[in-house]
Amino acid sequence: MRSSTNMKIDAVITWVDGDDPEHRGKREKHTGSTRPTPAGAMPTRFSSLDEIVFCVLSIAKYAPFFNKIYIVTDNQIPPVFDALNKYFPEQVSKIEIVDHTVIFQGYEDDLPTFNSLSIESLFHQIPNLSENYIYFNDDFFLVRPCDESDWFDGETVILDGKMLSKIYGIVDNVMSALKDLLRIPLSVRRISSKTGQRITARLAGYTGSFFNNSHAPLAVRKSTLATFFSQNPSVLNNNVSYRFRSSEQIIPITLSNHLDLAKGTAKVGGKGRLVYAQGGRGAEKKAFQKIGNIEGSPSVKFFCIQSLDEASAEVREIYLDWLAKRMLPE
Repeated sequence: MRSSTNMKIDAVITWVDGDDPEHRGKREKHTGSTRPTPAGAMPTRFSSLDEIVFCVLSIAKYAPFFNKIYIVTDNQIPPVFDALNKYFPEQVSKIEIVDHTVIFQGYEDDLPTFNSLSIESLFHQIPNLSENYIYFNDDFFLVRPCDESDWFDGETVILDGKMLSKIYGIVDNVMSALKDLLRIPLSVRRISSKTGQRITARLAGYTGSFFNNSHAPLAVRKSTLATFFSQNPSVLNNNVSYRFRSSEQIIPITLSNHLDLAKGTAKVGGKGRLVYAQGGRGAEKKAFQKIGNIEGSPSVKFFCIQSLDEASAEVREIYLDWLAKRMLPE
């Protein structure tokens, strides 16, 4: 597939091998004997089944126009090179490993970090990152050919998701008040993604309805957050200070979405392009249904399998076997 425009677009992927003894030791050092364990420090947040291999292969196969693929890590090397050398050797040179120490320059006291929100806050410090980039979690996969127009309409960011009404916020506030009455500490609350996005949207002036993004590869303009944080350094300083994910943080990509929406440099689109699965929910029948939804709908381009480590061995095998076949060259 050839690029349809001259726009330079990079991919950014966050990845960690939580089973690595060195990483696990650092994590345990900073959780210590804390009880209960903070929600952001639960072991499942750091588990890996090498999904990143399929994530990178999917980019190489279905979006070869990407300029660079930056993989942000903590002193680790992701296991992507053997597969990429074997199946897409011409794209190996696109991979750049970016250590946390690189993007946390100026914020060294906040390392080590085990917090994706802190890391996302400093993406704009990735050396040579393009103005336009796509953010992938390592459990995001492309499943059909893509081009730049799937994420950008000229200089306008195309956002996958939908607007939610202020009614959601009212219900959410009631639930939060109940947790306050039950004296559940903020540090151990595992707030929903929607709640975090609603709270973050306020910084961009969205106090009623707000945009709720999908679990899909997300288009971002580097200058949006870089400019905001340069003008609001206290927000950045606070957000990167949490070693583990906290309900007291903002979601940087959500902030970027709403700042661009407010400026008219983003629009909501891309409906029907995502199939989302939670690995720990449902048996083999559910897994086959999700795969069938992808195979049977030509509009689907993105697939997310969240928490595959929590799935049964049978479900993991179904998804991983299918991904292996889907990501190989034709």
